[in-house]
Amino acid sequence: MKRLALFDLDFTLLPHDTMFLFANYVLKRRPWRLFYLAVFAPFIPLRVLGFINEVPLKRAFFSFLWRMSEAQVDQIAKEFVQAEVVPRIYPEMLALLKSERELDRALVLNTASPNFFARYIAEALDFDHCFATPLQIPDRVPLLPRFTGPNNKGRQKITAMRAAGLLTDPIEGASAPDSKAGGADPADSSDFQLTPDPRVALAATDSTADLPMLAIAERGLLIHPDHGKFERKTGRKIAGFSHWTIQEPARPYSGRGGEVRAAIRQMLGLYPSVR
Repeated sequence: MKRLALFDLDFTLLPHDTMFLFANYVLKRRPWRLFYLAVFAPFIPLRVLGFINEVPLKRAFFSFLWRMSEAQVDQIAKEFVQAEVVPRIYPEMLALLKSERELDRALVLNTASPNFFARYIAEALDFDHCFATPLQIPDRVPLLPRFTGPNNKGRQKITAMRAAGLLTDPIEGASAPDSKAGGADPADSSDFQLTPDPRVALAATDSTADLPMLAIAERGLLIHPDHGKFERKTGRKIAGFSHWTIQEPARPYSGRGGEVRAAIRQMLGLYPSVR
């Protein structure tokens, strides 16, 4: 079996959250669907206060697809990927995908974004496998679309790959090797208590939510990481992991504030399209 190169999607392959970009794409063509904010907004404080998890929040967010047909959503998803996602992929990540293919690695896209457009991103970028959150798109999309499986985030990404037979069974709770070997200290966050898998050559992400992927990989690549958050979650500075490297490709905004402003414009359908 080929060794694996694992890639997160949002803020890793491109400098945006693809769910927000997708909303922007739809709202530019159907501005009346901005009504979804009346459905989505009440869920935000419930999530912030911890009364709900991310799944109800995502269901409310995708209310802008209300009453679209399955065929419509599928066609829009295909167009969106080609028009708005592929042109925004970091050139550095395109080069990395190419080099990993040349090393005969199997490329795995593993994302919390919904499968109805993630699969077309994987296809466009020539990934071998794609794991995403399964959002149900029936003949007519209900106001609150349903998910047919768990939110594909954190350890669920490992569970999904293991269920597909891509990984050996990780040993949880065991003493992991030191950072040079690709593992974590026993005192690290519980999200990081997985032993390295010899099949996994690389894991690339921006987020501490992907510490499980980083823990099983021989090498880690962090894209614009939040250093403070990584230190809090792992108990040490990023520099303490000798098998991790950092890349900071150019983004169309500056800092966390710029990222938030871009996301708000996307949710309102006001973010500029790729020219």
